[in-house]
Order: sequence, then structure tokens, then C-alpha cells
Amino acid sequence: MRNQLTALIALIWLVSSRAQALMDTLIFSHRLHNEVEAGCIVCHAKADSSLQPSDNLLPGMEICYGCHDRETACTLCHSNTDHAGGYARVTRSIARFPHSRHRSENRPCISCHQGLETKEKSGGRHLPSMASCCQCHHDLDKPDYCYDCHAKGEHLRPADHGPDWRKGHGIVHPADKNSCILCPSVHQCLSSHQKNQPDR
Repeated sequence: MRNQLTALIALIWLVSSRAQALMDTLIFSHRLHNEVEAGCIVCHAKADSSLQPSDNLLPGMEICYGCHDRETACTLCHSNTDHAGGYARVTRSIARFPHSRHRSENRPCISCHQGLETKEKSGGRHLPSMASCCQCHHDLDKPDYCYDCHAKGEHLRPADHGPDWRKGHGIVHPADKNSCILCPSVHQCLSSHQKNQPDR
């Protein structure tokens, strides 16, 4: 039994190492592209006409070839050019988000995607936080304001409200009342406090 378990673990390790070797990691520096003044729209031109958050705004290789040599530049961004492609992208974030409307108002991309211009690696999601959205959109008390972007029935919860939120938030945020402003309704917090009576 022990030998079978050892063999199974070795097999899993071999398969996963081979899979890792075949994977291509994208090595893309927004910082370097920003330094040569390649504006966001050079690579993400589809943002000008995008109406949905699910629109694929990632550039295809043809966009890269506009500035980079097709034959020699692949290894600048790809760790494994034999198995390049198929990168994860955001397919669902909020129900409605018209990039085109924000772009037509001449808002710089970094006003929402803060800090992206300094990133060395492309990995990770560079989506705006609710706090970033609220810099311009601050009518949170207006009825149904949240549903301009969020779907009705979507469980609206700030990013810092993890599984242990109810137990620890009084300790973590007792002095920072401004963090509660981002909630769709402070009344939700108050009704929860009244119902659950956490101070008793």
C-alpha cells in the first residue's frame, strides 16, 4: 500500500511538472510600455467601443506586431513560445460597465485602473475597487443606484467582507467609519446590528 501511494505521488508530481513546463507565462510590463508612451488604447483599442464588462479587451498578437518584430520578439513576453496563448481573462465582474462611456468622457484609464502603469507583470486582475468607483460615483443613497452596474439579486458585499467578517469587523474597523460608506446602504449594517445585537 505504501509503495502504491509513493508511486501515485511520484506520478502526480511528474505529470504536474510536465504540465508546468508546457505552460506559457506572459511576461508583460505595463511599466515599460508606459515609459515609451504607448498609451493604453494602442493595445486596448476595443475599450473605446466596449459596452459590457465581459468584452475581451486583451490585445491579440497582431496588435503586438504593430510595434514588435513578428519573428524575434516572442520571447520578450512569452516564457514558452511553443505553447503560447490561452490566457485567463476577466469574464465576469459586474453586470454592466460601458468602457466606451468612460472613454468618451476622456477619463484616463489609470483613474480607474490605478497603479497598473507601474506593474512589471501582467498577472492578476487589475479591476477597479469599489472605492475607486466611488471617487466619481458617490450617489449611493439614491434608490437602485447600485444597479446601474450591478445585477439585481447580486450579493453586494465589499471586498473586505470575508467569511469571518461578522466576528472580526468590530475589532478591525471600529475607528474607520468611512469604510462603511461603500456599502449599498448603511441601513443594512444597522438592521444587522439590531437583529443580531453584537454588543450583548
